[in-house]
Amino acid sequence: MPTSTSIQELTTRLGHELQGAYGPDTTAQPAGTQPLRDAFTGYARDAARAGVSLEDAMAAGVDALQGLFERVGGHASDPATMLAAGIALAAIARAYHSDGCEDGAAAPEPALPSQVARLSALHRINQAATANLKLSEMLETTVRVVAEATGSDACAVFLHDAPTGSLALRAAVGLNPASVGAVTLRPGYGITGRAAAEGRTIAAPDAHAHPAFMPLASIGEDVYASQVSVPMLLRGGGDDVRPGVANDGDRLVGVLNILTVDRREFDDEEITFLRTVAGELAISIENARLYSRTDARLRRKVAELGTLQRVSRCPFAPQGGRVGHPPARLSHHCLHAGPAPRVAPDRRAGG
Repeated sequence: MPTSTSIQELTTRLGHELQGAYGPDTTAQPAGTQPLRDAFTGYARDAARAGVSLEDAMAAGVDALQGLFERVGGHASDPATMLAAGIALAAIARAYHSDGCEDGAAAPEPALPSQVARLSALHRINQAATANLKLSEMLETTVRVVAEATGSDACAVFLHDAPTGSLALRAAVGLNPASVGAVTLRPGYGITGRAAAEGRTIAAPDAHAHPAFMPLASIGEDVYASQVSVPMLLRGGGDDVRPGVANDGDRLVGVLNILTVDRREFDDEEITFLRTVAGELAISIENARLYSRTDARLRRKVAELGTLQRVSRCPFAPQGGRVGHPPARLSHHCLHAGPAPRVAPDRRAGG
């Protein structure tokens, strides 16, 4: 039922909430973006009940965001600022439509039980791995599915480079898209690097307070309150096999991260699920890498055989069945020549 509350009143109230959460002395988000999302969620619900259109609610919300960022120093070139803006505007859209269900709209379908959702997620990840051995596409599917199955706001996969020991961001959802393929972490850097270096799962409900917390501004991960980093390990056997912990003979493939805007304590079942996903990913990634290397070797071999075939057809090639190297001045001709021309036999002598 629409009320008489005006959009001006709603935005004034929103501004006061933002002022309280991010005061004048704030130069960064001290509590992550949870207060931001909470404020915009409440604002959107009030706007829906007041009969304010979604377009007007969004426009006024953008103005409120701009005022906040001008006050705390946010700017368009900062990935964290853009992610915070996306979180706020997404909160408006979700809350507005959710509240609109009270006016006779179809209610959302109930969520699947967590165990069923996780089994479905594992099936989708395995399906992506077996249906397509292209590493990039498999990882893109994985981060989306894991984020959905765990109810997380962001998910990322870092792959380990053995020669340098570094970790490269290869797929992400909920983080700065431009950082994918462009960001690497040195060994031990941040929560992600520590999980890789120690070969163990790190769950940080208060990520900003964790001793290893060292956010990369280019990724935008500092807008999130909680983080779980799970090393992806190829098991090498051994007698002492402990879940989520590297053992002798294990090989690091990378790290799977999930992040949330709200502070969150991950339970044992969620951690077990993430470790299972990380283990499946390690195998799938290794298979994709082996396929890529085999495919590259096969392409090189086909190219070499094609070159030898063209050289053998060259009329200037040495006789005797042995293909040698054509003279330098004829190399281009031989390598790019088509089939050798047929020569008619000379029938003038005999027969």
